[in-house]
Amino acid sequence: CRLVKINFLMVDSSLLQCLQCGGALRKLGGAVVCKKCEHLYQMDGETIIFRKPAPDRLRVISSLNQRDSIILWIKSQVKKNPFLFDILNLWSGAFIGLSAKKVVSGFKEGQVVLNLGSGVKKVGPGVINVDYDKFPGVAVVADVCSLPFKNNSIDVIIAESLLEHLPQPEVAVAEVCRVLKPRGVFYVVTPFMLGYHASPRDYYRWTEFGMRELLSSFSVEISGSAWGPTTALTSMLGNWLAIIFSFGHSLLYQIWLAIFIFIFGPITYLDYIVGKHPRATDYSHGLYFVARKNVVT
Repeated sequence: CRLVKINFLMVDSSLLQCLQCGGALRKLGGAVVCKKCEHLYQMDGETIIFRKPAPDRLRVISSLNQRDSIILWIKSQVKKNPFLFDILNLWSGAFIGLSAKKVVSGFKEGQVVLNLGSGVKKVGPGVINVDYDKFPGVAVVADVCSLPFKNNSIDVIIAESLLEHLPQPEVAVAEVCRVLKPRGVFYVVTPFMLGYHASPRDYYRWTEFGMRELLSSFSVEISGSAWGPTTALTSMLGNWLAIIFSFGHSLLYQIWLAIFIFIFGPITYLDYIVGKHPRATDYSHGLYFVARKNVVT
């Protein structure tokens, strides 16, 4: 599961809780300590570390470095640079759905917004970036399956291209439900018609109805294509051509794949037309969902 780092100065301490006992936290020198059980959380600058590196994850990354070394290297460099991250996203596929930035813009100032698995992406001012690793702009490091936030404390949670990389996405969704306020908003973007993509691993795909089942504790208010059928087509075609021209060589496949992503990028903007078709979600590269936490009566 992904983990998150929290910038203590950016996060109201009243929102946080100890992962061991649920107690309140207080800053103590270069660390944060639980007032109840005295468990210590180390800090890196102003960031609290709520997790330790997982040996299994390190082994996964090590094995994938042999298979997807170029792709993972490109991703690691892009995730360190917000400018490159934005450029690559714009070039590789036209995002035609309702964006997280637009969703967040509709909320009042002072409402608490988390962006889980954020990487370097900046959705908007005041949004708390949460990720497994310490990328630029990440404020919080913790496992999304064990978030260091109190029950019913968060107004909005964003999860873009995250759930498919978790071995147990249902656990992460349950955590989101726990920390969201009643009627709090959960914004999800997930790939659909997309091949395997390591980060470091890739586990799941959901249809529109499948995601609604996963979000059974929520009421889905809006859903649709995030990236349309054209992006799905060019993605599959690029992978197919990379297989053909690489002649069974893994490194050559990765080089060709990067080239075809660059070549086909502009074509994906046809999705602004194709993606309007009422059946486009059945063949889209990715889907988005805006849901509200159900109020238990």
